[in-house]
Amino acid sequence: MIASRNQNISRKIEQIAKENNLSAAIVTSEVVESEGKPIYTDKNATIQLISKENKRTLLWTIKSPAEDDWKNAVRLCAAGGVKTFIFIGKPIKEIYGLSDVCIITDHINVSGKNPLIGINDDSRGARFPDMTDLYNKALTLLIKRCCDNLGMSVKSYTILVPKEQAAITGLEQKILELRNNIIFSKDIYAAAIVAKHQSLSSTGLFFAPSLNGKKKSQFLDCLLKNL
Repeated sequence: MIASRNQNISRKIEQIAKENNLSAAIVTSEVVESEGKPIYTDKNATIQLISKENKRTLLWTIKSPAEDDWKNAVRLCAAGGVKTFIFIGKPIKEIYGLSDVCIITDHINVSGKNPLIGINDDSRGARFPDMTDLYNKALTLLIKRCCDNLGMSVKSYTILVPKEQAAITGLEQKILELRNNIIFSKDIYAAAIVAKHQSLSSTGLFFAPSLNGKKKSQFLDCLLKNL
């Protein structure tokens, strides 16, 4: 069932890639309003094609995100020729007082999971890929420029990927006490690792809970014009 779904999505993206120059993909678990053309939808995801100033971008919204959903989104988009990714996640627990846009520059993974576990596909990347610049600095600067243009506050954060969602372990509590720039989430990190494994450029961000839908759409519009 999953293989059939992925083949269906892959064919659609490949067809779009032949007809359009895909500049990037935005993969998000946060719903952001846009005027894109729907190309695929099911209970797990909605995929849209957005056109801005002769640029074509895929907006992939994950409805019930799990690590495999992030991994598959990257691999299927990459198979269609996408080389640049922006990931937008949701925290497990809402944290108030954050900047409007929280740029991810690193993650601490204590979940015991990794999207590259298993038999390696050498055609996609090395068994042990270099994770330097995992969250791409050039894309981070692009996000900051969009924030500056829109008068939105922006700061850098680190994702803490927990073992469980329901309870915090002793190790996780110590990390939270030592760091004041942590976002507790299982989003984004798996997608970033898979993108780096395939030598693709990516970065991630979170929106503050207080940011309204209009501001999110304005940010997305700025991002799409500059990708």
